[in-house]
Amino acid sequence: MLKIPTAPLNDEVYNQTFPEGQWPKFQFGISCISPDNTHFLTTLLEKEKILGNESTALYKIPIDGGEPERLISEGSPWYPRYSPDGKWILYTNWYENGNYPGINYGPYPAQFAQLCVYKVESGEITVLMPDCPYYNYYGSWSPDGNKICYILQKEESSELRIIDFEFAENEPD
Repeated sequence: MLKIPTAPLNDEVYNQTFPEGQWPKFQFGISCISPDNTHFLTTLLEKEKILGNESTALYKIPIDGGEPERLISEGSPWYPRYSPDGKWILYTNWYENGNYPGINYGPYPAQFAQLCVYKVESGEITVLMPDCPYYNYYGSWSPDGNKICYILQKEESSELRIIDFEFAENEPD
């Protein structure tokens, strides 16, 4: 029989991580815990900026206290997932049409979604399928970190797809 732990309502509250007066202008999004259990990632919506270009940001929040660190504020970074080795963060970047010139919105007039990876060591962001004209989102890593499954949303259908993740490490100078 599976035992499901019950969490009391007095579990730790992470809104106290932010300075007095900044809360509750943030709203938590989907989160994940780091492979080393030292922090979690979450998307925070800045309510007073909902109609602006950068209404959300991805934050790294220490579990045992400390200052939150803003990692990504380009677009709307949602659904973060660490790679099994902790070197990459996979996320979906949502764009609202008109807010980001140069973004290919494909057949969707209002918004667009693209899978991206963030290299933890350098902060470098890479769009995984920059020329894909369809939504590609909700990514997840394979246990060995060599594959990513995601959803590809076309005009009339959704497909579950898998791609290889092979990122060559930069050569030392």
